Amino acid sequence: MITYVPDNLWGEMLPSIDNTQLMKDCLEAERFLLNTLSADTAVGVYGSKTTASYSQYNLLSFPIESFQILYHNMVSVIKPCLPKETHVLQCWLNIFRGSEFIDWHNHWKKEYRVIHGFYCVNVTPSFTEYKFEHLPDRVFKIESKEGLLVFGKSDGDMHRSSPWEDFNKPRITIAFDIVPTDTVKREQIRPNYFLPF
Repeated sequence: MITYVPDNLWGEMLPSIDNTQLMKDCLEAERFLLNTLSADTAVGVYGSKTTASYSQYNLLSFPIESFQILYHNMVSVIKPCLPKETHVLQCWLNIFRGSEFIDWHNHWKKEYRVIHGFYCVNVTPSFTEYKFEHLPDRVFKIESKEGLLVFGKSDGDMHRSSPWEDFNKPRITIAFDIVPTDTVKREQIRPNYFLPF
């Protein structure tokens, strides 16, 4: 396990994932999503339609083998790091082309005890930057590598991706939030886009 920021941000290479197949499946899922997602979703800071529509679907609920393999790898790496309570997973697709990127944003407030992260499908050359409330004078730069799983506490952090400069192929990551089940119930969040984790 790689520690980027102690007690906040980690990474792990997943060498058993076939990123070539995963990329094909992500592009197929993107075609499906663009035909079915709400047409009035504004892209805003999210950089792409599939990212801006993250609350309208769960990518890992698609019956696609490469997504299920990724899911099982994520569980084996991340679940041992979670507190002993039940969690659910929300997952979406980030696909950026020609200078697109996701700008500075955060996910959940600290009190919700959420873990968020992303898996790198096709990302070279790019990076993701993080800022943390408890380290206000530092920006942490995570170099993107195919096969890298990055995850951390949603604890006052902000993060963004670098603009994608390869005009021949898209930058693809699969992003996620892992949320305690009691948070979903307490906040009355629509539960149908979550999977058990």
